[in-house]
Amino acid sequence: MFGIAAVFAKEAFATGVSVPALLATRFGIAAVLFWLVAAGQSRRRRYRPSRRLLLRCVALGAIGYALQAACYFTALTKMNASSVGQLLYVYPALVLLIAVGLRRESFDAAKLVALVTSAVGLTVLLRAGGSVGAITTTGALLALGGAGTYAVYITIAHTIPAELDVFVLSALVCGSAAVSTLTFGLMTGSLRGPDNVAGWGWLTLLGVLW
Repeated sequence: MFGIAAVFAKEAFATGVSVPALLATRFGIAAVLFWLVAAGQSRRRRYRPSRRLLLRCVALGAIGYALQAACYFTALTKMNASSVGQLLYVYPALVLLIAVGLRRESFDAAKLVALVTSAVGLTVLLRAGGSVGAITTTGALLALGGAGTYAVYITIAHTIPAELDVFVLSALVCGSAAVSTLTFGLMTGSLRGPDNVAGWGWLTLLGVLW
């Protein structure tokens, strides 16, 4: 998922698109598609979420998912996609550590071996990929920030009741993320669209496929 997104994003950035514009467009397209699918299933009996649960879903998108995506895609403007992707995939280990810290998971030898193995593997990959492009401090911090934010996002999302329709949940998350990133872009004057039609094509692919 993130590998394909990186390719599309790099192509979009080459047409002059800013990160806030990319995210607002991507999330906006995805939200519309998810709402259309959810509406098409309107005949099914749905679980009616409480106002508190709806606010949690909105916060997941407006804060959690938007911040994670902002870190990840901004990192792509600072470093090559392979290095960013490798750093991002620290998040499964972080999810485990958070779960252990919250006492949702127990820590045993097998998990310790898995953590050490993944850390060693990541280190080897990063060293071997040095010829692909330089790892910058800003890019690395952004990529790791994306990993950390995604780990927290997954942890909180895991508490959402399974009865809530997945398409409604996705529509709420993407819609609120679109509003959040659009607002940030407008407030900072950083919304820049593509210079050509191809750029809009890459943005559309991001919205539909990622």
